[in-house]
Amino acid sequence: MTLPQPKRNLVPHPVERRIVEVMQEGQELSEEQRMRIAAWLEANGVEPRRVAQKTITVECKVSGNRESRHVIGFHEYYETPDGHRTINERTLEGALTFQRWVAQTVPLEPDPEWEGWDERQARLDKMKMEGSSE
Repeated sequence: MTLPQPKRNLVPHPVERRIVEVMQEGQELSEEQRMRIAAWLEANGVEPRRVAQKTITVECKVSGNRESRHVIGFHEYYETPDGHRTINERTLEGALTFQRWVAQTVPLEPDPEWEGWDERQARLDKMKMEGSSE
């Protein structure tokens, strides 16, 4: 009887895990940004009022130039069947949340105020030459 040969993987394994932070915990958002994120979450089947003000990410794996499906990671408030949030019994501080992942079907468009990397770097270089900092 011949045993199957193990699958051969390259070392280093050329698969990247790409993580994009949509927002960070504690980040201040404008009302326009808050509305954009809420609309994007709804478009992806997530009830925005149940999403805690913690870090939200979009993740995927990249093999060569091929990206796998994108998933949205966030913390959702645990609610009882009648819609009430439950206190976190471990800490007795704040509402209980759990980490949740959903497939991203609708991408979040870039912030309209984003300058892009080239423009941002040019502005930083100019500020360095002028002796100020960002």
